[in-house]
Amino acid sequence: MGADATPGVVEPAQPPPPANARAGAAAPSIALAPTQPPPQSQARPERARAAPIFTQVPITDFFHSLRPNELPKGRDRLRTRANIKIATLNIRGAGSELTEEKWQKIASAMNSKRIGILAVQETHLTIERTRKLNKDFAKQLFIVNSANPLNPSAMAGVAIVINRKLVSYRPGEIEYKELVPGRALQVNIPWKNHTSKLNFLAIYAPNSASENETLWTSLNREYQDFTVQERPHFVLGDFNLVENSIDRQPPHRDNEEAVNALKTLKRTLRLNDGLRTEFPDKNLFTWGLNHAPEICPRGASLSRIDRIYCRQELYHATREWRIHYDHLVKTDHEMAAATYYELDTPHIGRGRWQVPGFLMENEKFLAEVGKLCKDAIAKIEALTDESTDSPQAIFQELKNDIKDTAKALAATMIPKARAEIERLSKECETVLNDGTLSDRDRTLRAIELENEIRDLEEVRHERAKLDGSTKYTLEHETIGKHWIRTNQVKKPRDTVHLLRNPREPLAHPAKKSKEMAEIARNYHSDIQTDSERTPEERETATTEVLANLDVRVDEADKEKLSTLLTYDEVREALMSMPNGKASGMDGIQTDLWKQMTLAHEAAKGHEDESTKPPDIVLLLTKVFNDIEENKVSPALRFAEGWMCPIYKKKDRDDIANYRPITVHYGTHTQVNSLGTPRDIHWVIQ
Repeated sequence: MGADATPGVVEPAQPPPPANARAGAAAPSIALAPTQPPPQSQARPERARAAPIFTQVPITDFFHSLRPNELPKGRDRLRTRANIKIATLNIRGAGSELTEEKWQKIASAMNSKRIGILAVQETHLTIERTRKLNKDFAKQLFIVNSANPLNPSAMAGVAIVINRKLVSYRPGEIEYKELVPGRALQVNIPWKNHTSKLNFLAIYAPNSASENETLWTSLNREYQDFTVQERPHFVLGDFNLVENSIDRQPPHRDNEEAVNALKTLKRTLRLNDGLRTEFPDKNLFTWGLNHAPEICPRGASLSRIDRIYCRQELYHATREWRIHYDHLVKTDHEMAAATYYELDTPHIGRGRWQVPGFLMENEKFLAEVGKLCKDAIAKIEALTDESTDSPQAIFQELKNDIKDTAKALAATMIPKARAEIERLSKECETVLNDGTLSDRDRTLRAIELENEIRDLEEVRHERAKLDGSTKYTLEHETIGKHWIRTNQVKKPRDTVHLLRNPREPLAHPAKKSKEMAEIARNYHSDIQTDSERTPEERETATTEVLANLDVRVDEADKEKLSTLLTYDEVREALMSMPNGKASGMDGIQTDLWKQMTLAHEAAKGHEDESTKPPDIVLLLTKVFNDIEENKVSPALRFAEGWMCPIYKKKDRDDIANYRPITVHYGTHTQVNSLGTPRDIHWVIQ
């Protein structure tokens, strides 16, 4: 391919560079040069296919670094950010302009199911079409396609689709090798913080038993002869045959020669069928369920021809082997999926909790918070000089109650459509394994359930599209988060893999997030501590410095600065705070207080006090003035914040190379902002 070639497009190989080419000469952006066969293969008979062996394919800087994966759900011992969900789906052709919707739904499925790598078969993509798709989905997907050389827009085609929001890579780090055009494509992606690779071999095997056997024999020869140096960690795709009769309904065995050829390749690559290992006796199928029940053919059959294999030594690090019936791509295949976890990575905890955004618009949640706030105001107004409670303590109790209410309500608010889809998927698996039903009855009932699942997913998808379209119509070309984020490529957040302890230089580096947080906290505490002087010496030095200052605050200004905060000052400070900012340790965003304040003001003149929203500004005014008069109660940790270290440069294992940003409670920030106008007024005077 020439220097102006498009990344992600596998084109016919170009002649190799001249032998006398200068070593330092610039390489083209993508080089797909055939190599000479090894000496021992000189006498081998001519192969039935033309499959050049390709060199590494550097990717140009058209691609950017991506956001890494979120924390996986599931078993606690695997709670680590270094994970990747992989899947495979035969899409039955998506190479024309008329199939644009298929790629939109593929992008949607990869986003909603958090799929990092998707192998797709029957892509029917030409070079030009692949270029256009990579341009249209530049912020979401990167497609590496291998087309059928005879008729790319109508036959075969296999591709690896990389989710750019979840898989982190740098320009030049992705490699791919086309082993059999349109049938076998290997893609290597960076892994372990760019220190190693994960290799994926995508397969679309022929239907013909003899051609199927030839494919496995040919691939086995490639890997045994080491013409492909890096063997795949995962082999996934549409194999168009099954190894065991349990993977067909009605059960029967496939062509023995083709199956044996596949098993030979599996032994060479040390592969394991993870789903079958996880569920050795379960009926699971990926093809044959997508019929209209009323026109289901009499001899309808089911099969699990779409599979994912992993290296045997990696199986213990995989989880969530499953078949997804709830995708929207119009095809007669289901999606097989699994998740791989890198176990040798830093342990990362659950992270900072905050009130979920969807609760901010939930009437039930706002009503519950309103009641809690009214009770808190009543308690504060009932305080006397003899009371043991304080406004600060009551406010802290209120925040704890709001947090508990939000967590309890959020746990019950699983969307009904999502819950119904999960229920139907489980029922479908139960039906397929119901031994009391005949093969045809099982098939018909499973087809009915699969159609219900697709219909529900379609409704959910259309609703999400409508919501997104409405939001875009209202906010596009308006300076704000939505419009800015729409035009941004999401960059990955840095993961701190380990930190050395400055207090114990010879100790093993910390790998757990909790231990690394303690190292960061201690480091910044130490550099702010003057260990060379006693507190008395510091106090004396401070007094001497202040004594040399000529500027003094007169009595009138002292009195003005010492007055308590007014209702209007608190309201102005609250409403001037920006929306959408991160919350402090309490998890309560300032947006909640602002929203309730506006609701209270909108209800002015409302006669029924029992249904009137609480006066949040009054509540905050009483709490802030209690702080003015009695200082912050140490037990309430009002000034506590969480620190976010941001990497600057040099050694990533040294905490000194990170810049700290501390996020405080929203109310703490508001208190600080309240003193500013008075201070500025005094300075101006």
